[in-house]
Amino acid sequence: MNSFVVLQDSMTAHQSPAPMQKEAAAPRLGFGILKKIFSLFRRESAPAAPAVERVWSKADEKSAAVQRDGVLWNCVGRESDGPGFTYEFRLRDEYDDVTASLERVERGAAAEDKMMEIFPAVEEYGATVLYLDAQVPLKDLSPDAQSMRANLKDLQALGYRSERKREGVYLYLPDREALLARWDKLREARPELPSLRILASKGIADDLSFVRAFFTHDALLSTGKEFVHDHLSHVITTLALILSAEARDKPTAFRSERSRLAHVLGKAYRRIMITKSLLENNIAEIPEEKLHLARQHLPKIEATLGTLADVVSSMGSYEETAEVDRASVYSQNLFFRAWDDPNWKVYFERCFGEQNINTKELQAVWQMMEDFEEEFDALSKPQGVR
Repeated sequence: MNSFVVLQDSMTAHQSPAPMQKEAAAPRLGFGILKKIFSLFRRESAPAAPAVERVWSKADEKSAAVQRDGVLWNCVGRESDGPGFTYEFRLRDEYDDVTASLERVERGAAAEDKMMEIFPAVEEYGATVLYLDAQVPLKDLSPDAQSMRANLKDLQALGYRSERKREGVYLYLPDREALLARWDKLREARPELPSLRILASKGIADDLSFVRAFFTHDALLSTGKEFVHDHLSHVITTLALILSAEARDKPTAFRSERSRLAHVLGKAYRRIMITKSLLENNIAEIPEEKLHLARQHLPKIEATLGTLADVVSSMGSYEETAEVDRASVYSQNLFFRAWDDPNWKVYFERCFGEQNINTKELQAVWQMMEDFEEEFDALSKPQGVR
């Protein structure tokens, strides 16, 4: 195995994504059914972390690492033992509240503030990733983290691990090629495991593109600055479902549940797409004032569905996914609950402006879109069919 390339540069943290672009989601935040991302580990004192410099050895190493730099995590190297690479990340000093002997509270607060700033493209940090470190005792992990530790052997075989060193907290993540190759090797020993469908993304998907990716793939993995977020918020949680005890007892559990969830989101997606079609070609002769209202609010409704797909794809247990009910999503319960969640509300206000956030108005438009759907379906039926 090649040793990690040591890298140095004066790179600063990337800015958060522009509003109305889907960063693919808030892991375990929002709706009251998602896990907390903070305080999963009992922190211990450690020596102050010295500054770590990055020395670039090759231009391609620099390009590959820099484009994967996160907001909280600095990419400092990569290694390869076959197809693809495993990338090494170091938690930036200003957010390291694990190894620092001083200013731990201040650093933890700075990390939480930054998480809220970049929400929903959050990056778990510090103690919250140490379930991937086999040296951290199980008793020092929260129940949620302990459940993730159950899959540690498989996750490490796939290239995931974390380490708490004197100079800081390190995280190791595989790229798509390495992950798929290692997954195929794991399936050789355990043929009951399903194939893994990971969609590569060079940028940040818009809301409906993110929803469509949920229909066709198990997870989306960016090759850019969302790399850390996508792994920790979506890929690992998806692997947790596939590798769970439920899936071991019933190998079809993951595909069956994924199909159910896709159908849930698909019904809402269909209503949106029918409305978009009618805005282009009003075959149902809907009054213009209604079309204008739909056109005005459709971006917010698309963002709402994107948010729901984001949240669902970050769920790491079947207990969580079971709470996504078809009827509640397709009506106005769970679908608009995000607008009342404090974290998501701030995100929507950032996207659309605080003065444009009116949940009741959106619910009325969603109901009107249901009428559009019924009229469209009536016109689409062959003559003589009721």
